[in-house]
Amino acid sequence: MFQDNCFFEEKFSSIIKVKGPDKFSFLQGIISNDTEILKTKLSLYAAILTPQGKFLSDFILSIYEDNILIELKSENLDLVMKKLSIFKLRSNVTFEVLNDFKIYLLNKNSLEIFKKIKFKNTFSDPRFNNLFYRVYIFGKQKVTNLENNDFYLLKQEEYQSLRLLHAIPDFSIDAISNKSLLMEMRFNCLNGISWDKGCYLGQEITARMYYRKITKKQISQVKIKFKTFINQKILLNGSEVGFLTSYDKKNGLAYISKNILENYRNEDFKSGDSVLSIYDPWWSSNFNS
Repeated sequence: MFQDNCFFEEKFSSIIKVKGPDKFSFLQGIISNDTEILKTKLSLYAAILTPQGKFLSDFILSIYEDNILIELKSENLDLVMKKLSIFKLRSNVTFEVLNDFKIYLLNKNSLEIFKKIKFKNTFSDPRFNNLFYRVYIFGKQKVTNLENNDFYLLKQEEYQSLRLLHAIPDFSIDAISNKSLLMEMRFNCLNGISWDKGCYLGQEITARMYYRKITKKQISQVKIKFKTFINQKILLNGSEVGFLTSYDKKNGLAYISKNILENYRNEDFKSGDSVLSIYDPWWSSNFNS
């Protein structure tokens, strides 16, 4: 995804530190994935749901100095902290919102620049197979080569173009809080669901949709032939069959009726006066790989 010597600084995320002897078992009953994975792997992707299985927030978990770090969009911080506090009960865990850190996204070849930095956490993004890496820098440490222009800092709009080109969901945009369902979001294909662990909040509806194959719509990748304008509605032969969530003039993400995906995928779709082609995201064959 990222070229060598090219990076992006994620400025709209927060980090919660979870510590205490019950940290694994506490989170196990709340999130969609298996926290035991963190005992053998560096990172984990998961979500927290309502009891009815509706999406609230996704996050990336990682291990750092015997603590679990939860990276999530800052707009969801208060919500998730409230949920953690509600479910804590007698669990021996504490939560701390970190303030002094930076998050960099870059490719594997560029990780060398962080080799001498002491207080860091580095891991491949757990949703994908080595597509890009995340680096947390803690404290007020400076990364000299970045500041000396040896690396190119992507602007927000440049990163968004890359994100859409590679069909990387941002579920603060590409999902509807308290409404979207994990199987609609293909969350299992993003390595975000464990089917083997015990129950968790919202597990019943997620499992039912998966095993009975009753998902009505799914997130899909969109290629756009832009003319003069696009709106959120996606039409096929004049009938609305889906809606765009995030997009530019070339690429986008959208939710499309599963019936349409199965029977009319090769048709030309329209949004505004622009023509769309619909594809399964490249990562949709992951299935917890």
